[in-house]
Amino acid sequence: MITVRFLAFLEYYKYLDFMKSQDIDTRRMYFGIAMTDECLDSLYRSIIDHKSYHRFIVAEDADLNV
Repeated sequence: MITVRFLAFLEYYKYLDFMKSQDIDTRRMYFGIAMTDECLDSLYRSIIDHKSYHRFIVAEDADLNV
């Protein structure tokens, strides 16, 4: 079963981990450009620095994998 929920701030790293596990074509589909790991890290730091502006809705499987 798949569930959908808002990701808690302390779990934002799960989104980063998920994106880093994707191939370059999938990253391009998500962002419109081929995001490197360094670009993802920079984006993550920016999100953390401005957390009040960001919310993530995630889908998880039965094992709670994003």
